[in-house]
Amino acid sequence: MRLGRRSEPHLEHFAGTRVVANPGGYPDEFAPPLFRPELVIEV
Repeated sequence: MRLGRRSEPHLEHFAGTRVVANPGGYPDEFAPPLFRPELVIEV
């Protein structure tokens, strides 16, 4: 498992903890955008 800055969505489990990265990115950084609404977690 690598932690740090991410430019793309990522989901994994580490030691029983769900780790989610879902960056919005910069406008026009990726086409189509990589943001995944299904990875949004309400807290």
